[in-house]
Amino acid sequence: MAEKWEELSRKILFEEYGRGIVVIKYRLPDGREDDFYIKHERSFVRIVAITKDNKVIAVKRFLPGPGQVTVDSAAGYIRGDESPEQAAKRELRDETGYEGKLEFVAKTYADGYTDVVAYVMVATECELVAENPPEIKTEFLEVILLTISEVREAIKGGGIFSCDTQAWYLGLDHLGLL
Repeated sequence: MAEKWEELSRKILFEEYGRGIVVIKYRLPDGREDDFYIKHERSFVRIVAITKDNKVIAVKRFLPGPGQVTVDSAAGYIRGDESPEQAAKRELRDETGYEGKLEFVAKTYADGYTDVVAYVMVATECELVAENPPEIKTEFLEVILLTISEVREAIKGGGIFSCDTQAWYLGLDHLGLL
């Protein structure tokens, strides 16, 4: 039977730049105690954005985790007391120069060994309003426009490498574009 485990202790093993590893000791349902190493990070938003002429706005950049160039949605951390909607508006504009009508789609976790919450948003009727440089010195990105078909292929793993499969799927499904 699934039940919540009793947390016995929590210790931060590493934390820098808003990312870290926490070890949590739990008492398991059978009475044993065990340590679990959890990735701790700030919550973030992913924005599946569509222009007025049904092009998908994507960001092409090198990501050090996968070690390759990816094509993903605009995304970024939620700052301080920002709402997910405020963060999505800021990140979409900062990374792409576009603005649109924002709508919440889902709240997700990356996996069972993280406390990181991702908020998936869609932005429709997007228009280019500014050509802003990336806010962070380590973001070297290129904004590209894709067709719905190209994004569908990316979801299936066809030709475009993406860390955003879940966001692409949820966003396009929400808009009835799958």
